[in-house]
Amino acid sequence: MNFPCPNKITCPGTDDPYANLSSEAPDLLTFYRIKIVPYDPPLRQFWKSSTCFGDAVSYVSQEDADEQAKFVADLCQPAGPGTPPNDIGGDGGGGGDDNNPVEDPIFYNTAQTCVFTCADGSPFAYSINPGNFSAPSQQGANAKAHTYACYKGAAQRVCLGALPPTACVGTAYSQTISVSPPSETSWVVLSGTLPPGLTLASNVLSGTPTTVGTYAFTLRATDARGSYMTKTYTIKVLEILEPAELTDGVEGDAYLYELTGDSQGIPVIWRVSEGSLPPGPVLDAAPGELYGTATTAGVFNFKICMSTL
Repeated sequence: MNFPCPNKITCPGTDDPYANLSSEAPDLLTFYRIKIVPYDPPLRQFWKSSTCFGDAVSYVSQEDADEQAKFVADLCQPAGPGTPPNDIGGDGGGGGDDNNPVEDPIFYNTAQTCVFTCADGSPFAYSINPGNFSAPSQQGANAKAHTYACYKGAAQRVCLGALPPTACVGTAYSQTISVSPPSETSWVVLSGTLPPGLTLASNVLSGTPTTVGTYAFTLRATDARGSYMTKTYTIKVLEILEPAELTDGVEGDAYLYELTGDSQGIPVIWRVSEGSLPPGPVLDAAPGELYGTATTAGVFNFKICMSTL
Protein backbone atom coordinates (compact mmCIF):
# COMPACT_ATOMS: atom_id res chain seq x y z
CA MET A 1 0.00 0.00 0.00
CA ASN A 2 1.40 3.41 -0.95
CA PHE A 3 1.31 6.38 1.43
CA PRO A 4 1.85 9.98 0.38
CA CYS A 5 5.05 11.64 1.63
CA PRO A 6 4.51 14.32 4.29
CA ASN A 7 4.94 17.95 3.41
CA LYS A 8 8.46 19.38 3.77
CA ILE A 9 8.97 21.42 6.91
CA THR A 10 11.50 24.26 6.80
CA CYS A 11 13.78 24.99 9.71
CA PRO A 12 12.87 28.16 11.64
CA GLY A 13 14.42 31.26 10.12
CA THR A 14 15.46 29.56 6.86
CA ASP A 15 13.99 28.96 3.45
CA ASP A 16 15.47 25.46 3.17
CA PRO A 17 14.19 22.21 4.66
CA TYR A 18 17.53 21.48 6.40
CA ALA A 19 20.11 23.05 8.63
CA ASN A 20 23.84 23.15 7.79
CA LEU A 21 25.55 21.78 10.90
CA SER A 22 29.07 21.37 9.45
CA SER A 23 32.01 23.48 10.64
CA GLU A 24 33.18 26.45 8.69
CA ALA A 25 36.45 24.77 7.66
CA PRO A 26 36.40 21.38 5.93
CA ASP A 27 37.64 18.33 7.88
CA LEU A 28 41.32 17.52 7.33
CA LEU A 29 42.91 14.09 7.25
CA THR A 30 45.69 13.73 9.79
CA PHE A 31 48.31 10.99 9.36
CA TYR A 32 50.18 9.56 12.37
CA ARG A 33 53.48 7.70 12.25
CA ILE A 34 54.74 5.26 14.90
CA LYS A 35 58.47 4.50 14.97
CA ILE A 36 59.45 1.14 16.46
CA VAL A 37 63.03 1.29 17.75
CA PRO A 38 65.22 -1.69 18.73
CA TYR A 39 65.13 -2.78 22.34
CA ASP A 40 67.59 -0.70 24.36
CA PRO A 41 68.40 -2.44 27.65
CA PRO A 42 68.84 -0.51 30.90
CA LEU A 43 72.29 0.58 32.01
CA ARG A 44 74.64 -2.34 32.78
CA GLN A 45 72.28 -4.86 31.19
CA PHE A 46 72.68 -6.69 27.88
CA TRP A 47 70.96 -7.44 24.59
CA LYS A 48 69.93 -11.02 23.91
CA SER A 49 68.77 -13.31 21.13
CA SER A 50 67.31 -16.78 21.71
CA THR A 51 69.19 -19.87 20.53
CA CYS A 52 68.81 -23.63 20.90
CA PHE A 53 71.18 -23.44 23.91
CA GLY A 54 69.61 -20.47 25.66
CA ASP A 55 70.16 -16.76 25.05
CA ALA A 56 73.07 -15.29 23.14
CA VAL A 57 73.98 -12.07 24.94
CA SER A 58 75.89 -8.95 23.94
CA TYR A 59 76.97 -5.83 25.78
CA VAL A 60 77.36 -4.02 22.43
CA SER A 61 74.09 -4.10 20.46
CA GLN A 62 71.09 -6.21 19.42
CA GLU A 63 72.74 -6.78 16.04
CA ASP A 64 75.77 -8.25 17.76
CA ALA A 65 73.57 -10.60 19.82
CA ASP A 66 71.77 -11.72 16.63
CA GLU A 67 75.10 -12.44 14.94
CA GLN A 68 76.17 -14.56 17.91
CA ALA A 69 72.85 -16.43 17.74
CA LYS A 70 73.49 -17.27 14.08
CA PHE A 71 76.90 -18.66 15.04
CA VAL A 72 75.37 -20.86 17.71
CA ALA A 73 72.70 -22.10 15.29
CA ASP A 74 75.44 -23.73 13.21
CA LEU A 75 76.45 -25.76 16.27
CA CYS A 76 72.97 -27.03 17.18
CA GLN A 77 72.57 -30.75 16.74
CA PRO A 78 70.20 -33.30 18.21
CA ALA A 79 71.86 -34.78 21.26
CA GLY A 80 71.21 -37.24 24.01
CA PRO A 81 73.03 -38.83 26.93
CA GLY A 82 75.83 -41.29 26.34
CA THR A 83 77.58 -42.47 23.18
CA PRO A 84 75.58 -44.84 20.95
CA PRO A 85 77.33 -48.03 19.85
CA ASN A 86 79.04 -48.00 16.46
CA ASP A 87 76.91 -50.91 15.20
CA ILE A 88 73.56 -49.11 15.43
CA GLY A 89 70.84 -51.47 14.23
CA GLY A 90 73.42 -54.11 13.28
CA ASP A 91 73.31 -57.83 13.83
CA GLY A 92 75.73 -57.77 16.74
CA GLY A 93 78.60 -58.97 14.59
CA GLY A 94 79.39 -55.63 13.07
CA GLY A 95 78.66 -56.73 9.47
CA GLY A 96 74.94 -56.18 9.02
CA ASP A 97 72.89 -57.42 6.07
CA ASP A 98 70.44 -56.10 3.48
CA ASN A 99 67.47 -56.31 5.85
CA ASN A 100 69.29 -54.74 8.82
CA PRO A 101 71.87 -52.25 7.49
CA VAL A 102 74.58 -50.64 9.66
CA GLU A 103 74.00 -46.88 10.13
CA ASP A 104 76.74 -44.27 10.41
CA PRO A 105 77.91 -43.91 14.02
CA ILE A 106 76.98 -40.82 16.04
CA PHE A 107 79.21 -39.60 18.84
CA TYR A 108 78.28 -37.18 21.63
CA ASN A 109 80.69 -34.79 23.32
CA THR A 110 82.43 -35.45 26.59
CA ALA A 111 82.68 -32.60 29.14
CA GLN A 112 84.56 -29.63 27.67
CA THR A 113 85.97 -26.52 29.40
CA CYS A 114 87.31 -23.26 27.98
CA VAL A 115 89.49 -21.13 30.26
CA PHE A 116 90.00 -17.37 30.01
CA THR A 117 92.66 -15.41 31.87
CA CYS A 118 91.78 -12.14 33.60
CA ALA A 119 94.16 -9.19 33.71
CA ASP A 120 95.56 -10.28 37.08
CA GLY A 121 96.12 -13.85 35.87
CA SER A 122 93.03 -15.33 37.55
CA PRO A 123 91.34 -18.01 35.41
CA PHE A 124 87.64 -17.90 34.46
CA ALA A 125 86.35 -21.25 33.20
CA TYR A 126 83.14 -22.14 31.35
CA SER A 127 82.20 -25.82 31.00
CA ILE A 128 79.80 -27.79 28.76
CA ASN A 129 78.26 -30.98 30.14
CA PRO A 130 78.56 -34.28 28.25
CA GLY A 131 75.99 -35.19 25.58
CA ASN A 132 75.05 -31.75 24.25
CA PHE A 133 76.68 -31.92 20.78
CA SER A 134 76.85 -34.74 18.27
CA ALA A 135 79.04 -35.51 15.25
CA PRO A 136 80.18 -38.51 13.16
CA SER A 137 83.37 -38.62 15.28
CA GLN A 138 84.26 -38.12 18.92
CA GLN A 139 86.79 -35.47 17.97
CA GLY A 140 84.17 -33.53 16.01
CA ALA A 141 81.61 -33.64 18.83
CA ASN A 142 84.21 -32.49 21.37
CA ALA A 143 85.35 -29.69 19.05
CA LYS A 144 81.79 -28.38 18.76
CA ALA A 145 81.33 -28.45 22.53
CA HIS A 146 84.66 -26.72 23.17
CA THR A 147 83.89 -24.00 20.60
CA TYR A 148 80.57 -23.34 22.27
CA ALA A 149 82.19 -23.27 25.72
CA CYS A 150 84.61 -20.59 24.51
CA TYR A 151 81.78 -18.60 22.93
CA LYS A 152 79.74 -18.65 26.14
CA GLY A 153 82.79 -18.05 28.32
CA ALA A 154 83.74 -14.93 26.38
CA ALA A 155 80.21 -13.54 26.82
CA GLN A 156 79.77 -14.45 30.49
CA ARG A 157 83.23 -14.11 32.01
CA VAL A 158 83.63 -12.19 35.27
CA CYS A 159 86.98 -10.67 36.27
CA LEU A 160 87.72 -8.90 39.57
CA GLY A 161 90.17 -6.10 40.25
CA ALA A 162 92.81 -5.79 42.97
CA LEU A 163 92.91 -4.26 46.45
CA PRO A 164 95.85 -2.35 48.00
CA PRO A 165 97.85 -4.90 50.03
CA THR A 166 98.28 -2.70 53.12
CA ALA A 167 96.24 -0.54 55.45
CA CYS A 168 97.07 1.45 58.59
CA VAL A 169 95.60 1.11 62.08
CA GLY A 170 93.35 4.06 62.85
CA THR A 171 93.36 5.40 59.28
CA ALA A 172 90.13 5.40 57.25
CA TYR A 173 90.15 2.84 54.42
CA SER A 174 87.79 2.67 51.43
CA GLN A 175 88.47 0.70 48.25
CA THR A 176 86.21 -0.38 45.37
CA ILE A 177 86.81 -3.75 43.69
CA SER A 178 86.31 -3.37 39.94
CA VAL A 179 84.24 -5.86 37.92
CA SER A 180 84.97 -6.52 34.24
CA PRO A 181 82.86 -6.37 32.16
CA PRO A 182 80.84 -3.92 34.28
CA SER A 183 77.69 -5.58 35.67
CA GLU A 184 75.46 -5.69 38.72
CA THR A 185 76.90 -8.29 41.10
CA SER A 186 76.17 -9.76 44.51
CA TRP A 187 79.07 -10.39 46.88
CA VAL A 188 79.81 -12.83 49.68
CA VAL A 189 82.85 -13.66 51.83
CA LEU A 190 83.43 -17.36 51.17
CA SER A 191 86.25 -17.91 53.64
CA GLY A 192 88.86 -16.16 55.74
CA THR A 193 88.50 -13.01 57.83
CA LEU A 194 88.24 -9.37 56.88
CA PRO A 195 90.59 -7.05 58.80
CA PRO A 196 88.83 -6.00 62.05
CA GLY A 197 87.12 -2.68 61.48
CA LEU A 198 86.47 -3.24 57.76
CA THR A 199 83.16 -4.31 56.20
CA LEU A 200 82.12 -5.34 52.69
CA ALA A 201 79.10 -3.65 51.10
CA SER A 202 78.61 -4.88 47.52
CA ASN A 203 82.06 -4.34 45.94
CA VAL A 204 83.27 -1.67 48.41
CA LEU A 205 85.55 -2.61 51.32
CA SER A 206 85.64 0.21 53.85
CA GLY A 207 86.06 1.17 57.48
CA THR A 208 88.93 1.90 59.88
CA PRO A 209 91.33 -0.97 60.68
CA THR A 210 91.76 -1.56 64.39
CA THR A 211 94.19 -4.47 64.74
CA VAL A 212 97.67 -5.11 63.34
CA GLY A 213 98.04 -8.36 61.40
CA THR A 214 97.85 -10.17 58.08
CA TYR A 215 94.34 -11.05 56.89
CA ALA A 216 93.48 -13.33 53.95
CA PHE A 217 89.91 -13.74 52.72
CA THR A 218 88.15 -15.10 49.62
CA LEU A 219 85.32 -13.20 47.94
CA ARG A 220 82.82 -14.42 45.35
CA ALA A 221 81.01 -12.06 42.97
CA THR A 222 77.95 -13.37 41.07
CA ASP A 223 76.26 -11.46 38.25
CA ALA A 224 72.60 -11.50 37.17
CA ARG A 225 73.18 -14.44 34.79
CA GLY A 226 74.63 -16.63 37.53
CA SER A 227 78.23 -16.38 36.32
CA TYR A 228 80.65 -15.91 39.19
CA MET A 229 84.32 -15.41 40.03
CA THR A 230 86.14 -16.11 43.29
CA LYS A 231 89.33 -14.33 44.31
CA THR A 232 91.52 -14.39 47.41
CA TYR A 233 92.86 -11.11 48.80
CA THR A 234 95.52 -10.48 51.46
CA ILE A 235 95.73 -7.22 53.39
CA LYS A 236 98.44 -6.43 55.95
CA VAL A 237 97.36 -3.94 58.58
CA LEU A 238 100.34 -1.89 59.76
CA GLU A 239 100.83 0.36 62.76
CA ILE A 240 103.04 3.39 63.32
CA LEU A 241 104.82 3.20 66.68
CA GLU A 242 105.01 6.94 67.31
CA PRO A 243 103.63 9.22 70.03
CA ALA A 244 100.75 11.56 69.27
CA GLU A 245 103.19 14.50 69.38
CA LEU A 246 106.57 14.43 67.64
CA THR A 247 109.65 16.27 68.86
CA ASP A 248 109.18 20.02 68.60
CA GLY A 249 111.18 21.93 66.01
CA VAL A 250 112.64 25.44 66.13
CA GLU A 251 112.00 27.96 63.38
CA GLY A 252 115.15 28.35 61.28
CA ASP A 253 116.86 25.22 62.69
CA ALA A 254 117.41 21.89 60.98
CA TYR A 255 114.91 19.19 62.00
CA LEU A 256 115.29 15.37 61.88
CA TYR A 257 112.97 12.66 63.14
CA GLU A 258 113.19 8.95 62.28
CA LEU A 259 109.79 7.25 62.13
CA THR A 260 109.33 3.67 63.34
CA GLY A 261 106.47 1.22 62.93
CA ASP A 262 105.32 -2.40 62.82
CA SER A 263 105.66 -3.27 59.13
CA GLN A 264 104.92 -7.00 59.54
CA GLY A 265 108.38 -7.79 58.17
CA ILE A 266 107.80 -6.31 54.69
CA PRO A 267 109.51 -3.35 52.98
CA VAL A 268 107.35 -0.24 53.28
CA ILE A 269 107.24 3.40 52.31
CA TRP A 270 105.87 6.27 54.38
CA ARG A 271 103.35 8.84 53.21
CA VAL A 272 101.25 11.69 54.57
CA SER A 273 97.65 10.46 54.54
CA GLU A 274 95.96 13.50 56.10
CA GLY A 275 96.86 17.13 56.73
CA SER A 276 100.12 18.86 55.75
CA LEU A 277 103.71 18.87 57.02
CA PRO A 278 105.12 22.08 58.51
CA PRO A 279 106.67 24.36 55.86
CA GLY A 280 110.28 23.30 55.29
CA PRO A 281 110.59 19.66 56.47
CA VAL A 282 109.91 16.84 54.01
CA LEU A 283 109.17 13.15 54.46
CA ASP A 284 111.66 10.70 52.95
CA ALA A 285 109.33 7.84 51.94
CA ALA A 286 111.71 4.86 52.02
CA PRO A 287 113.65 5.21 55.29
CA GLY A 288 110.84 7.08 57.03
CA GLU A 289 112.76 10.23 57.97
CA LEU A 290 111.16 13.61 58.53
CA TYR A 291 113.86 16.23 57.96
CA GLY A 292 114.50 19.79 56.80
CA THR A 293 114.61 23.34 58.13
CA ALA A 294 111.43 24.67 59.72
CA THR A 295 110.54 28.05 58.23
CA THR A 296 107.25 28.87 59.93
CA ALA A 297 106.29 28.78 63.61
CA GLY A 298 103.00 27.13 64.59
CA VAL A 299 101.24 23.87 65.44
CA PHE A 300 100.77 21.50 62.49
CA ASN A 301 98.56 18.41 62.53
CA PHE A 302 99.05 15.61 60.02
CA LYS A 303 98.73 11.84 59.77
CA ILE A 304 101.39 9.50 58.41
CA CYS A 305 100.78 5.98 57.13
CA MET A 306 102.93 3.10 55.87
CA SER A 307 102.30 1.14 52.67
CA THR A 308 104.13 -1.47 50.62
CA LEU A 309 106.64 -0.53 47.98
